[in-house]
Amino acid sequence: MHSLRFRQIHLDFHTSEAIPGIAEQWDPRHWQKVLTEAAVDSVNIFATCHHGWSYYDSQIGPRHPHLPFDLMRAQYDACKEVGIKAVLYMTVGVNNLVADQHPEWRCMAEGGWLYGWATKTTSPGFHNLCFNTPYLDRVCAQVQELATSYPDADGLWLDIIHNIDCCCRWCLRSMVARDLDPTKPADRQRNGDLVLDEYYRRVLAALRAVHPTMPIFQNSGHIGRGKREFFGYVTHLEIESLPTWGWGYDHFPMSASYARRVGMPFLGMTGKFHTSWGEFGGFKTANALRYECAAMLAHGARCSIGDQLHPDGRLDESTYRIIGQAYREVAAKEPWCVGAEHVVDIGVLSSTAVNPAHPREDDADTGACRLLLEGHFLFDLIDAEMAFEPYRLLILPDEVVIDARLKAKLDVFVAQGGQLLLTGTSGLDTQLRPLFEIGADLCGTSTFEHHYILPATGLRPPLVDSPIIMYDRAQNLRVTSGTPLGVVHDLYFNRTWRHFCSHQHAPAQPSSNGYACGVRSGAITYLPFRIFTCYAQWGAVAYREFAHRLLRSLLAGGESFAGNLPSTARVTMTRQSGLKRSVVHLLYAPLVTRGAPHQTHGVGANAVHATQVIDDLPDLTDLRIAVRVTRRIGRVTFEPQGREVPFLQERGVVTITVDRFSCHQMVVMHDA
Repeated sequence: MHSLRFRQIHLDFHTSEAIPGIAEQWDPRHWQKVLTEAAVDSVNIFATCHHGWSYYDSQIGPRHPHLPFDLMRAQYDACKEVGIKAVLYMTVGVNNLVADQHPEWRCMAEGGWLYGWATKTTSPGFHNLCFNTPYLDRVCAQVQELATSYPDADGLWLDIIHNIDCCCRWCLRSMVARDLDPTKPADRQRNGDLVLDEYYRRVLAALRAVHPTMPIFQNSGHIGRGKREFFGYVTHLEIESLPTWGWGYDHFPMSASYARRVGMPFLGMTGKFHTSWGEFGGFKTANALRYECAAMLAHGARCSIGDQLHPDGRLDESTYRIIGQAYREVAAKEPWCVGAEHVVDIGVLSSTAVNPAHPREDDADTGACRLLLEGHFLFDLIDAEMAFEPYRLLILPDEVVIDARLKAKLDVFVAQGGQLLLTGTSGLDTQLRPLFEIGADLCGTSTFEHHYILPATGLRPPLVDSPIIMYDRAQNLRVTSGTPLGVVHDLYFNRTWRHFCSHQHAPAQPSSNGYACGVRSGAITYLPFRIFTCYAQWGAVAYREFAHRLLRSLLAGGESFAGNLPSTARVTMTRQSGLKRSVVHLLYAPLVTRGAPHQTHGVGANAVHATQVIDDLPDLTDLRIAVRVTRRIGRVTFEPQGREVPFLQERGVVTITVDRFSCHQMVVMHDA
């Protein structure tokens, strides 16, 4: 299996032809000094950039007009001389020089406009190219050129690999040949899928024809859940997730909880930028990078930090002083991360993975993962092809479509003692009838746009004994043989011009409408509304507290981890079997939103973001954690400090007091 190092830099070098003096400050000794002092052990260096220029001696793409020498070769040799890995970056999905030379190769929308990051011809930005055109021949040729010119390179890194519903003349012809209708979005998407698959197949074949073992990664900014065919075309995974710019701080742990189950090594990728890619002179705090890298380790990933090299070719020392603070800590923690397997109780069957028409992120998955992260539950995000046996509880969030094959697999899981939590329309057929015995009847969809729930005693949020507004339309659930989880109250009426009350929705009617807000029947629990989507969209603490109490009742007190950490803390647990030890990762960093929502050019130009910032890393104190283990523990240490601490083990539960920690603490339980 391809081996990844822990401390990578992704060194962007998208450099305009309007800038002179390219690499005029290049100094190999300065390069080596800055990288080694920052504890960097791998770098992605640029063969080509989005502007279309090459930075090595190529027979396919011209070198940058103001670059007088082979910069990539110089960077490559300087890295190899000090034992730093060198991965070769190549732009693919956008290339402005090629787009100017071959405008017919650009991706065209059904409406006739051309796809790209520039919204009009007079706007600055990069242009998308179609893989269904002769451009693909050029890409394959350049892949082979790089692999033969640099046979000892540590991999190829190809960027901007997307399925675009293109209507260029090549795509129109292929849709006609495939009996697809270009006027139908689904048919254009299907053609795009086929074009993308052919791209992956041809590029990998081109590489393997000249180099049978060179690692390769193809970046689309996301690891698609359930898109398993992709895994055959890459040697590892990388999760691009810059939390300060749109992704947020929950995107990476959610993505990692899926990636680690794929069975391939993977990296997390953040950036040194205050905002996002292409920001010169923007600096994230060292504390932010320390936390982000610690989170990557805790979730089973190696680390990658994005930077952009100045056109003069000299690394910015301020940037690498900041990066070095994070990477020196990573280096000290690596021994407790190598060969670690995650310990989990819950599997979340991704709504996105089983619903092909869904976007690459949906609120059902996001809400479920966020809610579990905040409750310190140990979980994986999975697709339908993955094994269900590792889990005590499976969650099917809100909109999971169940076909006959998946139904049979879930039946086996339940028969072997597993629990199912179904919400919304998950577990229902196309006629909204239950596919499982839930101990209740469904009596149609509510006519009210929202509803109120009053959970049963023991499931209610603290101090709340009144109906809670749920911003969703529920299924009417009448309990027969199951155990009700609470009741539903209707609104007096929907809000219309004819009747409305106050500023928002109408209040709850005093009496329940006779329907339940959930039911439990043996191993099956069902909630008739989209609680995870609601939590993603509204973030109501009452929703989270109800769900947490329900989940703990389903796990029956047998969860692997419990503790008195705040909801903003994060927890994972791993097992290093070869070293006979278990590691609990505790993470904490308070987030603040700084600045107004705004747009930038380039990446994310069509979205508006505010910036999440980690500034201070205050201590958490007087924590008590309880960890369920199956082995007798001989000692407990805090790492990497090497400090041995007292513990108590009773009835399979190890109780440990963490007097104080900041940012990240590894609590290591060594087998007796």
